[in-house]
Amino acid sequence: MPAAESQLVLRGSQDDNDQENQENLEVVLHNNNQVGDPNAPPRDAVSSVIHGLGFIVGVANIVTKVGFKAAKHGTRRGIGFAKDIVNGVGEATGLEAVGLTPLISGGLSIAEFFAIAGIEVGKFWTDFGLGAAGGSIQALDNVFGSTDTALAIRGFTALVGRELQRREADGARSLADIGTLNTVRGIIAWVALQSLTNEDCLRTARTGGTRLLIEGTGPSVAEPDEAVEWTGEEGDLVQGIITQSTQSTSTELADEAAAEYEDMSPEQQRTKLHHELRRYMKFASGAYGKHAISVFSGKGIPLDYFWSSTSPRDGAHNFFSTHAEIPLESIFHSNHMLRTDWFSSDRGKYRPGFFVLIDRPARQVVISFRGTLSFDDLMLDLTCDYTDHLIADGQSYAVHSGMMKVARTVSRPGSPSKLFETVRSALEQHRGYGLLLTGHSLGAGIATLLTLLWGDFEAGKIRPDVGLPAGRRLHCYAFAAPCVTALPLSRLAHRIVTSVVVGTDVISRLSLGSVRDLTNVVAQLNEKDPQIRDGLVASMGLTGRAPGPRDPVEDAELRRHMQEICIRNDKLYPTGRVLWVHRVNDQGEEADNPDEGTKWQVGEVEDLERVLGQIVFTRTMIRDHMPPAYWEALQHL
Repeated sequence: MPAAESQLVLRGSQDDNDQENQENLEVVLHNNNQVGDPNAPPRDAVSSVIHGLGFIVGVANIVTKVGFKAAKHGTRRGIGFAKDIVNGVGEATGLEAVGLTPLISGGLSIAEFFAIAGIEVGKFWTDFGLGAAGGSIQALDNVFGSTDTALAIRGFTALVGRELQRREADGARSLADIGTLNTVRGIIAWVALQSLTNEDCLRTARTGGTRLLIEGTGPSVAEPDEAVEWTGEEGDLVQGIITQSTQSTSTELADEAAAEYEDMSPEQQRTKLHHELRRYMKFASGAYGKHAISVFSGKGIPLDYFWSSTSPRDGAHNFFSTHAEIPLESIFHSNHMLRTDWFSSDRGKYRPGFFVLIDRPARQVVISFRGTLSFDDLMLDLTCDYTDHLIADGQSYAVHSGMMKVARTVSRPGSPSKLFETVRSALEQHRGYGLLLTGHSLGAGIATLLTLLWGDFEAGKIRPDVGLPAGRRLHCYAFAAPCVTALPLSRLAHRIVTSVVVGTDVISRLSLGSVRDLTNVVAQLNEKDPQIRDGLVASMGLTGRAPGPRDPVEDAELRRHMQEICIRNDKLYPTGRVLWVHRVNDQGEEADNPDEGTKWQVGEVEDLERVLGQIVFTRTMIRDHMPPAYWEALQHL
């Protein structure tokens, strides 16, 4: 086993070591909970007070909703009664014929409009104020209380403190010793060196680390059978079977869903893969909801975010149905709310956002997990150390601790989200249906780890010991897949997890190990090569002096040298069969922009360390992570 993997793989038995790992993690969190002033009140007591305040806000919210609803009803009834009287007088006296009573009635209608509008405005600002109060109380609980997010914040703070003081074995200074200014200079120098050499490095990664599967024909418009725009609107729902198309193969693909992948011809495999990538990305992105998708697409927040007559649940279901092109009745269950339920006994416990669907054409139950959309989600992302492990094939493998904690919680009965009970019920009601998990970003990470907890890696089916109907087909499609598993575990899971990475998506290359690599680079450039550092910074035009000429051969050699001595830390990677979707030009070089002559390719990554082993700084590293980038790439294949 390579040395780089040794710290992330521990020997262990197949006994219930998972439970031991979970207990160890809970001990760590408990200890974190005790750090601080010994005279300070216990965090559980603080949480109790905060939850009491939250309960009061929740009651006030209900009372005001009822009050405003009664006010609107009373206003409509009163003005409606007055209009009836006016109309009756007009008919009896003949004033209706000369237009007097219709004029008065119209005035009453205008008065009703402004009265209701005033009530709605008052309701909006009252809801806004109570929402802000609830958010402030939640923020206090996150800082001073004992919620899952509070524990994550304290754990992340401790992690940052450790990393700032961390020194390599060779005695290099820590970031705290180097200082903020020189740290920034070192990062800028590394970004400059990458920008000068990325073309060759990405070409080497593509030719030496991937196997071409699918190639697009170049820029194209959306196909004519696409039923909805990217941002989708609430309204008329798409009816009929999922992915119904006038063009061809959806029925054939649905019939082939139960066939073994290895028995298909290469062309059938490519067609099936292309179909599933596009289809499941709709499921993964639909879980974000209308407002988030609109923001991701650069269109801002829709007005109905502030003023909508549709309930949040109905609005979320309507949008998902339209966006994913499925019948509304296919949605079996969802947990998509972001606000804290102050009346719940499970308040303070993290609940991932998800939709459970019944995909009848493919005969499978689908779980679509939402990606990062709240502060709680973000803190879960940042709980990125390797203190938790997963047992597989007789060994214990490091995993993303924050996401693994959530996956363990929802993989068992009794979690606040009731995911396990929902999935078990859906599978029991649909005999012979398989189970597919999907998600984007954070949602992809949770879906991946939950698949590993439930799945038989070799058979690609649900294990008999997890409490779900055993032997059902099981697979995961993880889009914008985060780094959640050690390299050997990623390889083991290639039959049950397919991870998708677009371009230079930073999240699919970001783990604690890659951040430590960057720390090594900064230390090297500041301590041993400060002149090289300053020359690279000057090449970015940030010093006020014209940058001098640079030798491409020397730059390439410098990057190779820096990678050899600095890119050496243990890392986590995307899991399973990893597909890299990227754009190239006619010369086969990586292309950032959809210019004429560029096309998209899908390659299966055969060398994860070469392709995803370090953060690549490009103009599109953030954009490539967003849902629209994935949908655009998959549309243009």
